[in-house]
Amino acid sequence: MAGDELKKAFNNDGSLSDSSMRALDTISGVSGKTSNVRMEPALYGTGTGGYVAFDKPEEIVLNPDTSAFVTAHEGMHSQMMTKLAKEQVKNRLNYGSDYSPTDMNPMDVPRESGNRLRYRQEKEVSPVMLEEAPAQGGATGVMQKMGLKNQDSGFATPYAEGFLQYEDDVIRSPDGSVDSLAYPLVYRDKVVDDYTRKYGSEFEGKPLGMGIDPRFSDAERDVYYRIGEDSRERVQRQFDKSKAMFID
Repeated sequence: MAGDELKKAFNNDGSLSDSSMRALDTISGVSGKTSNVRMEPALYGTGTGGYVAFDKPEEIVLNPDTSAFVTAHEGMHSQMMTKLAKEQVKNRLNYGSDYSPTDMNPMDVPRESGNRLRYRQEKEVSPVMLEEAPAQGGATGVMQKMGLKNQDSGFATPYAEGFLQYEDDVIRSPDGSVDSLAYPLVYRDKVVDDYTRKYGSEFEGKPLGMGIDPRFSDAERDVYYRIGEDSRERVQRQFDKSKAMFID
């Protein structure tokens, strides 16, 4: 889909590009915070655009070859992390787990009612999925506020669903635009896949699948289907809310 030239995160001399600086200034204008940026040559060629370490949220680490859109995405993590994600990060740093000592152990939550799957999904997946969604939405809004179009270069995921389609290994909508929700949604099935392997049957070395495996109850299947049906809507809602913060 036609759009503006993809703006790079860094200039040829390694300094932060004007587009990256403007993106971070735009986020700071809403968050009231600032971020430092560090170029990390070790990320070159890895496919990772950048990251913000749990124990150093004020620093954005970027691939030398990444874009200003990724600068904005990581800037959202650095300056505007969601409450859910902050709680998950605190647990991981303090306890090495998504669960705090006061949380119920998921093994103590009944399986047959579907509550164990639901509980694990909300503790392990939702915080990160619903953190990545506003990071994507915020970055999209920032680019639009800067007058730039189609700066999201897309994300290659293991599958395309429904009306979505592959093009150059990136998931796109029928109009050719990148599916900006593909990255947040890649986390959706993390717990479902683990749960299926742990409690389900196999056929020819592969999980039979919760939808047809008799080892799962109807209630578990209902939760499974709801995860599949509701996740995109939940992600879209957080994406739109974050994007709107930067659109006049």
